[in-house]
This record gives sequence, structure tokens and C-alpha cells, in this order.
Amino acid sequence: MTILKRATKTVTRQFGKSTLLLLLITILGGILSGAISMSRAILATEERLLMQVPAVSTIIFDWESATTGWMQPSREEIGAVGNLPYVRVYDFTYRPFFYSADLQWPFVDNPGSLGPRGRPFMGRGVNNPEITDIATGLIYLVDGRTFTQEEIDQNAKVVVVPRDIAVASEVEVGSIIEIENVVYNIFATGDDDTIHASRILEVEVIGLIGHIGWTDTELIYMPIGLAEDMLDFDTQTKLEFDAERYRNVGQGFLQEEPLIESIFVLYSPRYLEPFTLAAADVLPTGWVVAGMDESIFAPVVFAMDMVLQIASGIQWGAIIASICILSLLIILFLRDRRHEIGVYIALGDKKSKIVSQILTEVGLVATVGTILALFVGNIISGVISTYLFEQHLIEQMEMEYFQHDVIPWELALYSPGEMTVEEALELYNVALDFETTLIFINIGMLVTLTSTIIPIWYTLKLEPKDLLLQAKIG
Repeated sequence: MTILKRATKTVTRQFGKSTLLLLLITILGGILSGAISMSRAILATEERLLMQVPAVSTIIFDWESATTGWMQPSREEIGAVGNLPYVRVYDFTYRPFFYSADLQWPFVDNPGSLGPRGRPFMGRGVNNPEITDIATGLIYLVDGRTFTQEEIDQNAKVVVVPRDIAVASEVEVGSIIEIENVVYNIFATGDDDTIHASRILEVEVIGLIGHIGWTDTELIYMPIGLAEDMLDFDTQTKLEFDAERYRNVGQGFLQEEPLIESIFVLYSPRYLEPFTLAAADVLPTGWVVAGMDESIFAPVVFAMDMVLQIASGIQWGAIIASICILSLLIILFLRDRRHEIGVYIALGDKKSKIVSQILTEVGLVATVGTILALFVGNIISGVISTYLFEQHLIEQMEMEYFQHDVIPWELALYSPGEMTVEEALELYNVALDFETTLIFINIGMLVTLTSTIIPIWYTLKLEPKDLLLQAKIG
């Protein structure tokens, strides 16, 4: 009789014991399967969460570790970083402030209350004619067009305006508007003039844009040369007024060289680390890459860590408990079969054949139990872990403050803002995929094998006469 037939007959003959073993394997395996499913779901959610992080970065000066004085990278060096293979598109920009009597803020009831010139507008001088912020999904073109390369090269007086500002101002594509380049006197007191100088620039509106998501400021886009000219006008006016005094006040009031903002759009958020290392070989000393990671979703990350810790604890607890309980149960079963095992050995069966038979018996029961446990554990863990994740998430969302990495102000516009509970739950999904199934089967086989080998070794280390004697005494 083959080993398989002997094992099958033994399992069916000892139906009660086999059912008990099957029940325990299903229960313990279900707990283990649920814990593995939870862990896999969290890892998959972390991957999905990473893909929610904007694949944008900038370069900043590392004041803490810098060993040299501050000197910003040249446009050529920024271009070299932008041409690295991890970068999909890049740009460098300037941000001048200006006023305009032809433009109105759509959400300000009394613009005059903000000063004689109203609330200032912020320009964004760009070097990329197609506007990199469109590639990032921050804005989209509603009407008209973006810039041509010729307009960028010749510092043309053309602008792209947010649609809501254009509607409030009754401005459309093709309109000619005036913007005022004002240089304020920060030292003005009493009867002193509040401004050093101002000038009016006429610009043409060539496009209207809409905003996607969260943003602090409605930006008005223009060629980088026009923005640089406006900043240079501010600097030169202050230098002509009192160069020494302005220089002594500090860099914040006098940028003799306009501060360049850079933006690099990567092909994937995963490329941030290799891009950072590659850029270090190109950038001047003291300058480093800064980007966003999962920490911008700090409450979600913390909630996932909590669930992952629970799942890990359950997983190891289930493994240890399964080995202990199943080993003890199989030992008890084999003690009742000492006479049978002794007879097999006395009749000339090799111990290896007996070991194979017992492993086959346990394997048959374990196979059925594993299949049941796989589906039962996945269903139960889906309900329980989703509830745990939601509760931890709500708890973290209600906290007033959450520690996360500081986002460089150059990237603030690209922050997706706080993720809601509903959005986070959409990312979380307990699925019985191939990898989860394979991991559970491998761990289940290892646990079953360990639980069976120990009792077999304990039983078969005795000689046949000892087994028969113990069985007779028992």
C-alpha cells in the first residue's frame, strides 16, 4: 500500500481527530492569513500613497551644513540638473510683486481698504514657454495660449492671467492692461515719500488659466526676462536711493541678484532619492535637492503605522501559537498511535516511510485548512483592519498638530493639502492577490512542517519495543 493510501485511510478512520486538527488549523491559519492580508494591504496603500505625492522638487541652500558663503546656482547649473534623466520637465522662475488698476481681485469686497493701490499681485516669470505648472497639474489652460520661445527670448510684455481675476476685471484674451512696478521706501517716516519710484508697463493678455486644487496665491505668468526686469528696477532704484543703508538692512530688502526659484518635475516620486544623489554632483557647494514625501500625509502615515504594528504583532503571535498548539496536539495524537507505529517499525518499515506517512496525513488536513483559512482570514481582516485604520485615521485627523517634514516654500503651491478620511480609505484595500496567497502558503507550510517534525522526532527516537511497551502500558 502506498504512503498516500495509508495516510488517507488513517485520516478517514480517525475522523474526529482529523476534524479537530482541521478546525484548529483553520482558526489559527485564519488569524495568520488575516494578519498577512493586513500587512500586505498597508504596504500596498503606502505604495499608492507615494504615488499621490507630487513628483516635484526644488533646490535649496543648506544653511546648517554649508561650509561656504551663499551663492545661488547659475542658470546653466540649473539646466544641467534639469537635464538629468529623472526629470520630465523643469523651469526656473522669478516672482515680482506689482499693482494694476486694470485687474480686480474677485474675492475682495473693498480693495481700497488694502491701500491706495489695493492688494498687490504676484507675477511668476517662467523660462519654459509651455509653463511647467501646467505639466504638474497645478493649473490648466482655459482660453488663449501659453508663450512662444521667441516671447521668452525677447522678454515680451505678455501675460497669462487666472480666469477668475480676468472675469472680475472684465479682461479677456487680447486685452492690453497696465501693471505698475512700484518700489517702496521702507525707511519712510512722517512726511517722507512712501515710494521711491514707480513705472507703468503695458502688457497683453494672451491666455487664461484655471487652478487645480489648493493654492495660496493667484499667480500671473510672464516671460522670465520681464519678471527679472521688474526685480532689477526695484534693486537699482534702492541702490540709487541709498545703497549702503539698504545693504545693511539685510538681504530680505535688497536682492542685488534676483532670487531664482527652480522646479523639477520628475517622472515618478520614486526617483527623488536617485535624483538627489545625481544632482549633488552638479550643484555648487551647499545646495541640495528638496522634495516632498509621504510625510505630507502625516496623519495617514501614522494611522498606517499603527495598523501595521498591530498586524505584525498578530502575525508573530499567530505563528508562535500555531507551532505550540499544533505541536502539542500532534504529540497527543501520536501518543495514541504508539502501538501502530511500533508495529510498522517491527515489521520492517523504515522510519523515513513512517515520517512521510505522518507528514502526508497532516499535509492533507493542513491543505484543506489552509484553503479555508485563506479566504476566511482575508474576509475577516478586510472588515476589521478597515475599521481599525479608519478609527486611527479619525483620531489623528482630530489632533491639532502633526509633525512632518517642512515643505520648502518654493514647493508650497504644489502641496496637495490634507487628505480626507474618505480619500485615505479609498487607497486602502485588503485584496487576496497572488503575492499575499504565496506568502501565506509558504508561512503555513513552514509552520505545519515545524509543528509536525517536533512530535515525530519525539516519537520516533524510541525503539520499536519501547513504543510497543509504552503503548501497552498506556
